[in-house]
Amino acid sequence: MEKYHYTLSKQCILPWGSLSAGGDGWKAVDDNKPLADIYLVGSSFIRMIFDTESGEPYALDISGLEEFDFSDEKWLKEAIERVTIGKAVYGFNVGSFDPSGSFVLYFNKDLVDAILEEGTSEQLYDWQKNGEWTWEKFREFTGRIVAESKKAVGYTVSGITSEDIYIQEAFLASNGQSFVVKDADGKMTSALEDPEFLAALDWIYGLYRDGQPVRLGLRR
Repeated sequence: MEKYHYTLSKQCILPWGSLSAGGDGWKAVDDNKPLADIYLVGSSFIRMIFDTESGEPYALDISGLEEFDFSDEKWLKEAIERVTIGKAVYGFNVGSFDPSGSFVLYFNKDLVDAILEEGTSEQLYDWQKNGEWTWEKFREFTGRIVAESKKAVGYTVSGITSEDIYIQEAFLASNGQSFVVKDADGKMTSALEDPEFLAALDWIYGLYRDGQPVRLGLRR
């Protein structure tokens, strides 16, 4: 970027929901005062680009710009197809399609050590490094949190605190699955009947049966 004497920065300029239908992010575009030159739009909000009163997409058609050659393999074809109407392209992304996505496990180390014993939280890193961080190890670990928390800290701590869909997507990803995958011919297809998909859902159901997950912001 230094060659062209400019830099790019990514900033969170909008609160959650601002890119939903009628949100402030799109109203600013309607008023011809966009809050940024480039919007980073999550996959759940892509349809909002085209959901306008005027019928014209909020985004600019970039298919005619010489700077972009979308035949180059660096571009994520599946993402570009989702924002293409006819020959017009309204967005882009780079990378490769990965059905497993990217998920990160966050946990409260102080709370874990308080409920179990000092240093327990550090063991998770060793388990992951040594290949011991399996589904069953996860269930055993979170099960102990649920069972021992009230005695240790005075209230029951849930094993998992997240929205249902993220729990499903994360454990599907850990089994190399997603709701939609590529088949042998490179075409997108449903994975709902794949053995790996069903195995992950069965295991997730077991977590709910054990009473481990709780929806974000709610307490059982």
